[in-house]
Amino acid sequence: MARIVLAVMAALWIWVVPATASDATDRQQIIAAINDLIEAFETHDAESIKAMMTSDHVAISPNYGRPYSVDEQIATLGELEFDVVDFGERTISMIDDNVALVTQRSTVKGRFRGEDLPRDIFVSQLWVREDGRWLQRLYQETAVGQ
Repeated sequence: MARIVLAVMAALWIWVVPATASDATDRQQIIAAINDLIEAFETHDAESIKAMMTSDHVAISPNYGRPYSVDEQIATLGELEFDVVDFGERTISMIDDNVALVTQRSTVKGRFRGEDLPRDIFVSQLWVREDGRWLQRLYQETAVGQ
């Protein structure tokens, strides 16, 4: 019984240990990368977008109708207009030293291919570290109620 209690306590300790200084640095770098990628989309900077995503990147949006590759996103930049009106609280979960899951609620205003974008969305992003740089591997947004 004592072994079970110790095992449970050890497992709980792993989950509640505070983030390390390295985690804080990673989180700052990921936030900076997210902001840079948003700016690249706002300015339709295809070269920067491609440089900030993995080659096998997938984006899923209610407006796309299906998963889009990096090249498909870049090809449709001229059909995208948006402003981020409000960012909700962002959660960054470090899955391991080189993978992070970022989630947040956002309010956006804009159009894609002449259709209004969903105003309130929940965003999930998977970021991976490759050669010392944080790159977006997956972006998914889901329309949610207000």
